[in-house]
Amino acid sequence: MRGTMDVTAHLIGYPRIGPNRELKWALERAWSGRMEADAFDARIAELRSAHIREQRDAIGSAVDDFFLYDEVLETALMLGIVPRDVAGTDAFATLTALARGTPEREAWEMTKWFDTNYHYVVPEITAAPSTLTPLPWREPLADADVAWPILGPFSLVKLSKLADGLDPVEVAHAAGDALWTWLRQQGASFQLQLDEPSLGMEMDATDRTILDAAYEGAADLGFERTPIVTVQFGRASAMALEWLGRIGLAVQVPADRVEELRGTPGWEAQPE
Repeated sequence: MRGTMDVTAHLIGYPRIGPNRELKWALERAWSGRMEADAFDARIAELRSAHIREQRDAIGSAVDDFFLYDEVLETALMLGIVPRDVAGTDAFATLTALARGTPEREAWEMTKWFDTNYHYVVPEITAAPSTLTPLPWREPLADADVAWPILGPFSLVKLSKLADGLDPVEVAHAAGDALWTWLRQQGASFQLQLDEPSLGMEMDATDRTILDAAYEGAADLGFERTPIVTVQFGRASAMALEWLGRIGLAVQVPADRVEELRGTPGWEAQPE
């Protein structure tokens, strides 16, 4: 007789733009000067709440993936990856400068999100990050049934441009340390979702070293619920499944791959 398993629904990538593109219109009004900062903040808080509520109504839980513009860019900003010429401005002004450009500077490059027709902003990393500070619209909610996502440190390094001479292994280690330090300051009920789309790509020995460095300090984060590592493109390797599973992280696996993985070290290492 086959064994049974408990299944918990968890939405990944629920559209946040809104049924009538409300997020886009709010951004465009703010960027054009047709919406004052206070009104924009209030509108974003309203849309974020609606995004959470829609997911709760559907499955009873939610993922707070309400990034204003781009998860890659906003994760970089939370890690203090900001050019000197826009450092010190408010968070939304910094996002605007790097996503849209200003009369004084070019925007950061945009490139296609893997094999889709969507794009992301490519961070330009000139120094290893040291701390993580949530953006005002990314402050975690106190709700126990809401997961808080962030781009994982491995994908951040793989999707960014690094300055000449900057070691990607050192950057991955520093980004991971900043993230794990901040996470350990959260309560035990905190729910974490680490988005690692680059784990679905082919990995060589250098990638393995970068992954090891990124997650070296991730064991025993102290959360009641197992953190989830999502892999939106491709499939995580057996090595990644085993390594991340052994430090207590559950890696997203396509349903049609379960039978193939059963009994393997990668599958047995999965906490959930």
